[in-house]
Amino acid sequence: MAKSPPAKTTASLQEEPSGEFQSADPTTQDQRVAALEQQIRDLHDRIALGSSQLSDDIRPVEKQNERLAELAAVVSALSSKIDMVQANNSRDARFDAALRGVEAATAAVRGAGVPAATLCSEQSAKRDCDCGPCNCVSCECCTFEVWMSHVRVDQMQNPLIDIIPPSADSNLLPTGLMEIWMFASLDPIHNIGVCIPDPSPLSFLPLHKQMTDPYGPWVAVNRCVGTVAVKKGQPLTVPLSLTAVERETAEERVQPINRDEWGSASENVTFDCCYSNYSPIQVSVALSNWGQGGGAITGKFIVVRRC
Repeated sequence: MAKSPPAKTTASLQEEPSGEFQSADPTTQDQRVAALEQQIRDLHDRIALGSSQLSDDIRPVEKQNERLAELAAVVSALSSKIDMVQANNSRDARFDAALRGVEAATAAVRGAGVPAATLCSEQSAKRDCDCGPCNCVSCECCTFEVWMSHVRVDQMQNPLIDIIPPSADSNLLPTGLMEIWMFASLDPIHNIGVCIPDPSPLSFLPLHKQMTDPYGPWVAVNRCVGTVAVKKGQPLTVPLSLTAVERETAEERVQPINRDEWGSASENVTFDCCYSNYSPIQVSVALSNWGQGGGAITGKFIVVRRC
């Protein structure tokens, strides 16, 4: 009778290196579980670290957004101010244009009655030249004033001309005097000037000199004849004229053919912006016309630069 092979025990089954069935090692399984748990913990740590880095990356972005918002507010305010400045500049430009139009119209109106010597670049008129109250029409000009300061007698009238002597206009009598009326002008074309003492028909300055003196005393006049505007770098010569009349009184006119004596003379005056001080200008007038009494006077003029 054949014997059956012995039955394999559990131990023999576990010791076989190879076979279709092997029992699990509990130690190896624990290690695998521990390794898996470690991997899970590492994953959690990485997720936490990523969240922290993401939070750190978000903070600069938020700050940049805040700064961009502030910058946008500043740009908006600056844009509003620029619009206000541009609006003001536009109003100033319109005002300047209107002012230039008024000045051009004024120059056109004045052109018919103002001598060319008093005009100086009206089209480029400016009022910001720091010239004071002299009314310079342009920074390219300078303005002068001409004043008649004094007048004197150079020669009294002929005492022998009157039919009824002695002559009241000669210096034979201590009370004798000449009744002088004058007109001084800077513009022979438009005849613009000043009447001295005034334009009334009976006005006059009483002038006298002693027989022993070559000239009579200077008598103060102090009247402005006119203004002259000169372009810088272009000297301007103007004729300064003086017309004088020795007027007869009502008593003197009673005598036959007794008439007023008059005369006129002029001196050329050159104005230059490079000069501010001018010597007094004397204009002598001989009363040799119309009446036959004669006589002579001299007027003194001064030049004042205003700007």
